Amino acid sequence: MPFGDRPTDDERLSSVFRSPFVLKWSNRYLIAFELAIALLIVFLIALFWLLHESKQDEQRLTLVADVLWLEQSVNFHLEGAAENLGQLSSELPGSEDPRALFRLRGDYLLKNNPDILRIRWVDETGAVRASEPAPEPFSPGAKEALFRQNMEMAHKLGKPVFTDAYPVWDDARFEIYSPIFDKGRYCGALIGVFSFNALLRNLVPWWFVEKYQVRIVDGEGRTLASKSKLADAETTISYSIPLDPPGFGIAIRVDAYRSGGNFVQNALTASVIALAAAVLFSLWVMRGHIRRR
Repeated sequence: MPFGDRPTDDERLSSVFRSPFVLKWSNRYLIAFELAIALLIVFLIALFWLLHESKQDEQRLTLVADVLWLEQSVNFHLEGAAENLGQLSSELPGSEDPRALFRLRGDYLLKNNPDILRIRWVDETGAVRASEPAPEPFSPGAKEALFRQNMEMAHKLGKPVFTDAYPVWDDARFEIYSPIFDKGRYCGALIGVFSFNALLRNLVPWWFVEKYQVRIVDGEGRTLASKSKLADAETTISYSIPLDPPGFGIAIRVDAYRSGGNFVQNALTASVIALAAAVLFSLWVMRGHIRRR
């Protein structure tokens, strides 16, 4: 071969890269690299999904623990109120001045229990003997049958009896009937009137409503009372637990507010996925370019 016809270095290099073996090796290398990047994207998406689910599970466990704490607090409070009414009802018959004792102890109970709206002292016939706050006209009216039923239940059981909830304007209330016995003879009852809205205001702390919307619902799911930081706030997970006392299907329902999320974590996640996608796209473009060359 004449010296002038010897191939140059560029021509020799071009012929090498045009060989079937090199082209096949290059394609396989790029395909493997593209698959690796694609798997990396899938892995990142799966990882962030698992982190999100783990966070949801942690929030759910925290919600359940907080609801159990609230339910125990409400139960303890209501049982304590029933015990106080029962103690007063047992002291009235032996007191030298029952009305003075009723006013003194009734005023104390009202001041220390904002959820108690009124305490009535009725005799065995249902007539009101005294009331704190000031006496009010009282007649069971259409609720005569329920009133008599609650009086009879307290008489038979010999202990405080909780009633079902009933609506009063924009509130829902329930009552506790504590029987009064004088030397074994039934002679009336103390009736404590409670407000569900005042109960939530008194017992649900500020930090609780920072995270949750709290409602008391009846057996059909209708809201009897609620307390929340924001009206109509968007919620995610929820948990309900029966409230007994008073019973009758009444429950506490707590809904967790939707979290705004961690902006830094979300931005980092999006950046990593976008970067991996950009690398994958660049490899795809490079592969096409090599094929054309």
